[in-house]
Amino acid sequence: MDIGSVVGVKIPLSDDPVVSTSRVDYLAGLIFHKGFDQHHVFTNIDLTFNGDYALRSDTTNHTTRFFGMFAYNYETNGGNTFIIEFKYSTAPFEDPSIEYLYEISSATNMGYVWNLKDGTSWELFVLEDNEPYKNYSDISFGVNYSHPY
Repeated sequence: MDIGSVVGVKIPLSDDPVVSTSRVDYLAGLIFHKGFDQHHVFTNIDLTFNGDYALRSDTTNHTTRFFGMFAYNYETNGGNTFIIEFKYSTAPFEDPSIEYLYEISSATNMGYVWNLKDGTSWELFVLEDNEPYKNYSDISFGVNYSHPY
């Protein structure tokens, strides 16, 4: 089993309260990986430290949140990869009057990565929120492009 770590800093690019908290947020986490030929299993757990954010006068944010993920990747003979991920996160806010702000979030992400001969890759994915259907968009589609330098 391979074990790695991740650290991150989110720097706000706007002080508009609709878009940003206007505060620096930090992340620290562990990544676990186990490969079995074409089958790969990943998991991670992240802890974030977020600045205070007043959504409403009676709604406070959780300045510490946990995120977790379990992922399975299958690498085809051509080197392309099928991805399925299950993501979980603790609630972003504390406000019992607004149900969706204080519940655990869960989502499933499925995607496929096409690796090209020049080292670049394209990923197409879809993310769907799971029960209790809180704190994620209902369904999201995305495309990622990766280019080595």
